[in-house]
Amino acid sequence: MMLLLAMPCISVGFAQADGSGNIYRNAHGTGDTSDVAAPVLNPAGEGQVLFGTYYDVRPVDGDAQHTNLQILNRNTNDESLRECDASDFLHGVDGVTCYNPDGGVLARVRFRESLESTPTFSFAIALGCGEVWAGALTLGANDLPQIRSGHPVVSGEESTTFETSDLFSTPVAFTMERLGEVEDWQRGFFEIIGIESLPCAPQGGTLEPAGNIWSKLPNLERRESTNALAAKVFLVRATAGLSFSYEVPALSRFVVVGGGPIPVGGNVLDNPDRPTLTDCITYEGDGSTQLSAFECISAVNLAISTAEAHGQFDIETATGGQTRIVATMPTRRFACGDPFQNRRAPFTCLPQGEEVACTVHDRLGTFLSDPLQPPPVGGLLPPPEPVCLLPRDLSILALRDSYDDPEADFSLWTWELPEGSSGGLEIDLARDIDGNLIHREYYAEGSDVLNVLGSPVLGYQGLPVLGVVVQEFANGNVGGAYGNSVTLGSFQVVVVGEDGN
Repeated sequence: MMLLLAMPCISVGFAQADGSGNIYRNAHGTGDTSDVAAPVLNPAGEGQVLFGTYYDVRPVDGDAQHTNLQILNRNTNDESLRECDASDFLHGVDGVTCYNPDGGVLARVRFRESLESTPTFSFAIALGCGEVWAGALTLGANDLPQIRSGHPVVSGEESTTFETSDLFSTPVAFTMERLGEVEDWQRGFFEIIGIESLPCAPQGGTLEPAGNIWSKLPNLERRESTNALAAKVFLVRATAGLSFSYEVPALSRFVVVGGGPIPVGGNVLDNPDRPTLTDCITYEGDGSTQLSAFECISAVNLAISTAEAHGQFDIETATGGQTRIVATMPTRRFACGDPFQNRRAPFTCLPQGEEVACTVHDRLGTFLSDPLQPPPVGGLLPPPEPVCLLPRDLSILALRDSYDDPEADFSLWTWELPEGSSGGLEIDLARDIDGNLIHREYYAEGSDVLNVLGSPVLGYQGLPVLGVVVQEFANGNVGGAYGNSVTLGSFQVVVVGEDGN
């Protein structure tokens, strides 16, 4: 008999360096100190890998839109604290309750377009302790995004140093590595992967906007990035006076304590495609067998898996309400990029996208089990969509009652509800509309690659999806617009018993 455990998201703070310490950053989760805990989505929003769920530079009704990005190194720069020792790293409190002089981070930032996750732009940054890197994406003259920043990026690498320079003080445009629609590139997502640790400050001790020289740690001391990267995103439409922000989801323990820097195959500038999510450094339960590239993706999939996503909507006409759901699948390209590979779980990799089951209800508790029927046109009903879909690697779903949303990829219709102007929605990411389980990944052979906080599981149901809900309002009487964005609700289901459907 298969046993499922449902795991809603929770928030935690830092624990002391006794016992388990911080269970999202320590070496063993909630297990024994000999356990090797897998990568985990850290509710504190800090880690070694960050998933930027959404960027968008498409104009809206003629109003320019840009995306601001802030990347933070949360390691303290308070040198009055005691220096961290090995126990602090094992317990996951390094850089918080103690000072880590090697708390700087070298990281890769990579943007991907919305349709198939094709990389569009990549660069590396060096972040000192407590430092923030900021940049802005805007629409360039070639109709592709461009990035501008007053903060330096890595511009050179020698055997013992990295050099940073203000290369983005003049906007630099994204590129199209394959034929496609520019609209696919105008929205997308990004990833930030910590490569290795650096000293807390550059040579000379002072951060300079024009750039610095950063010393590499000595060869025998070079180590993995700490779990201290965090980021925030702002989507801004200045003319409308709108700004939507979200905290970037973070994966910690992508590289275990003592795993060392992620190899990038030479000079970091010559290898913009490395590292990727296949490059985790963690181990099987025996503590010596490193995970393969495929197993790394399985571990990441488990960490961000969702069996059901949920949120609320408000599309009240009187307040100009608009609600959009952004759903991003940052690992789908690893399963669906090669049409001949056999192991595609949990994805179906259908050309039209991933089928899901969508439910919409109003605040009176009236449910639409399949809200895919557009409203009548000239007294006639248009043909409905056959199934609810996530049609792209980054999909935007809109809640609508009368006409399509030009900013969205798929519409959920509320016009048949008694009170269809506001309510909630659920997206079943594991089953289709008939209740068939179509998205899951199981390791029935008993591998402990898949584990939650150190406790082995056989797999999970659903899809690795991250999302945000963007809620907008407009007040025509004063010409004002306002709104907010919140994280898309997530309900996780892991399998701890026998395989089954």
